[in-house]
Amino acid sequence: MCIDGFRFAWGRTEAAGWKGDELEYAVAVEVLEFRTADLIGRTMLVFGPPRNVAGRWKFDSEDAPMGDGMFAGKVAMVTGGGSGIGRATALALAREGASVLVGDLNEAGANEAATAIREAGGKAAAVRLDVADGQSVADAVAAARSAFGGLHVGVNCAGVTLAGDLLLDVSEAQFDQVMAINLKGTWWCLRAQIPAIIESGGGAIVNISSTMGLVAGPRSSSYIASKHGIIGLTKAASIEYSSQGVRVNAVCPGGTATPMISDQVRAALVPLHPIGRISEPEEIAAAILFLASPAASFITGVALPVDGGWTSH
Repeated sequence: MCIDGFRFAWGRTEAAGWKGDELEYAVAVEVLEFRTADLIGRTMLVFGPPRNVAGRWKFDSEDAPMGDGMFAGKVAMVTGGGSGIGRATALALAREGASVLVGDLNEAGANEAATAIREAGGKAAAVRLDVADGQSVADAVAAARSAFGGLHVGVNCAGVTLAGDLLLDVSEAQFDQVMAINLKGTWWCLRAQIPAIIESGGGAIVNISSTMGLVAGPRSSSYIASKHGIIGLTKAASIEYSSQGVRVNAVCPGGTATPMISDQVRAALVPLHPIGRISEPEEIAAAILFLASPAASFITGVALPVDGGWTSH
């Protein structure tokens, strides 16, 4: 992909004037500029024209056309892709040209998301995926490679929450369930995705942590531990595999309007966000796409808060 003369390559970054390992820089600064208008245009391509809803801009991702954009010719796998952030990300990746494998424990949700992509002119397949089962994850990666010829992007959104009990009131079974899905599930995904991405020539993985992976609060100890652990896995994997062409980053959403958020929880979360609201799934998806794209070619090992200012307190 070229932007103002700067070529983004999957696995490494190249520009005219850089000579092999010497990295002899001879490119004007202007080639690295991203104009505000270009970024707005790209956002509108992915999510459609924004409209003002209750004092904020909202993107109608369901109605935006499929595009031939920055993921053209690439293959992406999205876990938890049947709803919420995962679904919004799968749709956005498809609009940017990716062939998308949508995985979800809710097979009907995965099929619905994949169908929506295909009906809009994109390429997608769906599988039932249990991230707590290593074989299920391996089979999903194999399905992506079989259907589309490789794997370049992994987005690991599948997760559960457990809140309401103090640490001493959480049972071992409850703790183990959260860890098996959120933390070990991410571990299984990394183990299966990294070799496939290396064999496909390089790419990126984006794990979903949380603001609760950066800070803490009461009555969510197992969830908090799992999300802190995801950031640790992300950093470790980035150190070990970035030199082989696999960048690994994490996104840390604040409160987001997903099926896991009840009206009561939403009301409690809003005051924590200086921006005055919780996010829409499409807003988190936009950050995921950036980190997964060649535009973030020098970013790895980052835990990016997308939280409306929550962690600025």
